[in-house]
Amino acid sequence: MAGGALFEDGDIGAAADRLAHRRGICARVAAEAETRGDRFANLRRIGIYEIAHRKGHRYLTVVVDHDTGLLVWAAPGHDAATLHAFFDLLGEERCGAIELVSAGGAAWIADVVAERCEKAKRCMDPFHVVAWATKALDEVRREVWNEARRQGLHAEAANSRERGSRCGATPRISPNVKRRSCRRSPAPTTSSTAPTS
Repeated sequence: MAGGALFEDGDIGAAADRLAHRRGICARVAAEAETRGDRFANLRRIGIYEIAHRKGHRYLTVVVDHDTGLLVWAAPGHDAATLHAFFDLLGEERCGAIELVSAGGAAWIADVVAERCEKAKRCMDPFHVVAWATKALDEVRREVWNEARRQGLHAEAANSRERGSRCGATPRISPNVKRRSCRRSPAPTTSSTAPTS
């Protein structure tokens, strides 16, 4: 490779040939999958998700069949128009057969599902439920901490936090503070010999 070039002339052509060959394989596999059967048949419980790919906030909207665990549709974008394209392919009759739709909290998903699948029940996926609960808990914790600070309980709150909230936690205030313990004292033991009278 002369002059710091990344590729020699023959290398660029070979790389382009390999890329074209791989694209051809992908196209052939996709076409073959289409002929195997109707991927939209018997859709009853679906999940609709938006996933990021590459850098720069590029998104895909994907639809999965919860009964089979298969990806049934994906398209670039994450907006109402993208999801309407899926329901257009699905058709009005099949939209009416959908019973459950799981999704995140995007309002555009809820709006399109309410419009296109009127009978479907919407349910939240566990990932988003846990994320929302964690966020709410963090907000409440922050409010309680700030309120304690405003009421002058800052020193007490700081001391209790530094001592550790769990039993047996090592204190961080001073090395002279003794370690707390939650251990119970052992239960009294009974002697195997009966007392003499």
